[in-house]
Amino acid sequence: MHFKLDNFKPIKSAEIKVNDLTLIFGDNNTGKTYLAYALYGLLSKWGNVALGIEFLDKEQRKSFLGNKQIKINKRDLNKEEILNSLALAYAKTMASEVFLSQSELSPKIQLLNIDFVKNKKLKDKLVKMIGFI
Repeated sequence: MHFKLDNFKPIKSAEIKVNDLTLIFGDNNTGKTYLAYALYGLLSKWGNVALGIEFLDKEQRKSFLGNKQIKINKRDLNKEEILNSLALAYAKTMASEVFLSQSELSPKIQLLNIDFVKNKKLKDKLVKMIGFI
């Protein structure tokens, strides 16, 4: 996952690629702790942030609630739009949930190259079936 952060506390702009092991190092008072807190907040709140995003239209929600079934055309799914919605929702709540105060500039977050499926075998099957994830 790529994580971009702008205008957050002392951080004017930061971009980090998060892997299984990610090290953050640098001089004192450069924003390492804030970056770590922002990442921790995103990863620990991921499910709650995702729940607040509307992925289904009105008809799909009605069908799901009534029939417990849902049909989604893969062409209707826009991964970038979903990631942007998640990032925007997190940026709106980050200052209050991760920190008590925030500068006047609103933080901006971008999420890129996120795998929605962690199980490699399942991911490979899905890629073969639909061509992308």
